[in-house]
Amino acid sequence: MCYGFDSTGLRILSFQYAKELKLIISLIWEKEQKATEDWLRGFKQRPFPKAPKRKLTTKRRKKSTTVLTETPEMNQLKEGYQKKLEVRQREVKKKSVSRGILNNDIFENIENVVIHTKERFLDVLKDKDCKVKFLRRFRNSNKFIYPDNEEISDVEYSNILRKLPKPYQNAATTRTRSTLKFEIEFSFYENNK
Repeated sequence: MCYGFDSTGLRILSFQYAKELKLIISLIWEKEQKATEDWLRGFKQRPFPKAPKRKLTTKRRKKSTTVLTETPEMNQLKEGYQKKLEVRQREVKKKSVSRGILNNDIFENIENVVIHTKERFLDVLKDKDCKVKFLRRFRNSNKFIYPDNEEISDVEYSNILRKLPKPYQNAATTRTRSTLKFEIEFSFYENNK
């Protein structure tokens, strides 16, 4: 049964261990100098209960077999598939982060800047102006997103406080792919408005 012992040898061994460990021993154990059969019943292997019959969870639809060639059935299946594709294409997808700030020949190196403005400049571009695309900020954090309606305006260089570092992009899911995170503390700029 265990370590080559038969059931009586195992009962004697368990009695000796119980005595060494100073466990509470019943009078019957001390009288027989071995454990009783009720202690041994817990170690006997019991067969597993019978498994119930499996129930089919999905009911299959009965359908007559058809050969799908240039028949009305084939055309009907193609039309249904085309409708599904059209519905999928109609679904609005969020714009990816690959959009950058407007590229201009003169201002190629300006990508992300912190701007302190009180008004928007919509005049014609001058030598001291540049086009900027605005981002929306997440609840006092360092995360930004591109808004649904693009906000593009001309900003004077005097209002540009600092060029931001390259953003950290967490692209784990499609929703988080559109967020940009900057490793910079913005509290200094908020206090100096």
